[in-house]
Amino acid sequence: MHWIDEDLQKEYIKIYHTSMSIEEFKQKWLELQAKHDARFGEIAEQSKKDIQQEMQIAQEQYNTQKEQETKTFKPIQAESKSETYKDEVKTNFWENFLKVQQENGMDILEILEMLNKQGLDIKA
Repeated sequence: MHWIDEDLQKEYIKIYHTSMSIEEFKQKWLELQAKHDARFGEIAEQSKKDIQQEMQIAQEQYNTQKEQETKTFKPIQAESKSETYKDEVKTNFWENFLKVQQENGMDILEILEMLNKQGLDIKA
């Protein structure tokens, strides 16, 4: 037999240590058993409510965690503001262009005069 609390335990002990008739003992025993069952029912009902509440909280936490896991990773889209590479490409292009023109026999001054005749702004 499981003891629910000390008061009921003391009552059971008290019944055992008293001298009474069998009928009185049966009556007291049944009353005490009814108290015990009622108290046990209250505790069981409260435990059931507590367990249901804990299960609901656990389910909510699980759902929240699943939602966070299912969100796809979105990397940050960034643009480089650096002009170094672009300037390097332009510089390499013009160096190669002038080298090829010199190999073909054209002088840089001649190229600049041709560009000036076409109306291109060399300073820009």
